[in-house]
Amino acid sequence: MIALLLAGHGSHISPQTAGLVWSYVDRLRETSAADEITACFWKEPPSFRQAPDMVCSDTVIVVPVLAANGYFARTVIPAEMGLDGPLTERDGRRIHYTPPLGLHPRLGDLLYARVRAAMQQYGLGPGELAVAVIGHGTRREPRSRGAARQQSRSLAARLPGVAVLDAFLDDEPSIASIYERTDRPAILAIPWFVAQGSHVSSDVPRELGLAGGATGGIRHGRSVYYLGTPGTADEICNLILDLARDCEPSVGTGKTGSVWSAFPRRGARSPGQELRRQRELTFGELRLTETLVRPDSDDCDGETVTSPAQLRRLVRERPFRPLPEARGLPAGWQVEVETTDQLAAVVETVYPGALADRDALQRGAVQTESLAELARRQTGIFRNADQLPGAAVKRVIEELCDNCVRQPVWNGVSDSCVELPCRRPCNLWLSHAMREPA
Repeated sequence: MIALLLAGHGSHISPQTAGLVWSYVDRLRETSAADEITACFWKEPPSFRQAPDMVCSDTVIVVPVLAANGYFARTVIPAEMGLDGPLTERDGRRIHYTPPLGLHPRLGDLLYARVRAAMQQYGLGPGELAVAVIGHGTRREPRSRGAARQQSRSLAARLPGVAVLDAFLDDEPSIASIYERTDRPAILAIPWFVAQGSHVSSDVPRELGLAGGATGGIRHGRSVYYLGTPGTADEICNLILDLARDCEPSVGTGKTGSVWSAFPRRGARSPGQELRRQRELTFGELRLTETLVRPDSDDCDGETVTSPAQLRRLVRERPFRPLPEARGLPAGWQVEVETTDQLAAVVETVYPGALADRDALQRGAVQTESLAELARRQTGIFRNADQLPGAAVKRVIEELCDNCVRQPVWNGVSDSCVELPCRRPCNLWLSHAMREPA
């Protein structure tokens, strides 16, 4: 069996950052590209650390859905997943780690096609045009500039007469410097990101001097056209499969699946087995039967959900809930299920990773990670998490953990009084705690 894990950044403020990665997962599941397919994130569940434990496959392929081979691709993901390099062999399992999506050579072709289409659409000639390829960058890892810089050089070679620049959201040269570095009357600004999240929709336009959501405007006497990220969803999925096939050639050769297929299998049988012994089962704030899943607070029929994407929109995006396990699950919907696999897929969509952790609890195999243990592998803002004052830890537990369907066994809660364990502090918890006053 082969599992495919798409590793993205996620966000605490926008559903679009992780949402685009989930859309790729949905497409890949429909084609049965692998036996188990899911996503994992830095800022949202399921976490990088958690994801390998969610799948049963003995071969796992991790594809970083990131634009650059920077800090997250080189440092954070390997540290969180315990990876040794491109291939890690552990506990009878082979874990492949591919280059980031942004390094795929054909992504440059999609960028070139986007620029050529915009030139034709707006009637722009080479001599009047500057193209700005805008990456994220980070001062912690100079190599994070490499992908955007390489793409700008490649684009310049393919577009004679066009001035091509690179610029960065969190590094030099800055986005604002674009207006000083070219005097061309028209500027095409292209974000070199792989997700249409808050950076693309808000931060980059702001640095360009455009309103959030704007596709263009007049700035510093120049016509600025703001383009979307390159590539359609199908094109990006094909690039993801290319990277995965370099590790395992059989990826993507399966038969067509369904929207509810190829979900993680760890713990997936448990709800169906329990429902054979009882009429209903409560899982977090879900009420399960053998034929229906709905919020436990609903006593009447709601909107019938037919796909994971529709379900995510209802339970995660209206309003955005960066912690899917937070209490207050939106009501007014139901999913009619036909198989135990679909039943588990619905639960996994609402509470990603919870089935695997519940399975570990039932087997007496929950492995927790304390703040001190977590801090030892951190190199960024959470490296001093073990020095948080006890009062700050207590306040954030009361604020977040007491309002979550999971129980923080990492903080000493006994397994005997737990239904859904939380094995380690999540990124949202850590982000809140590190901002807490002593």
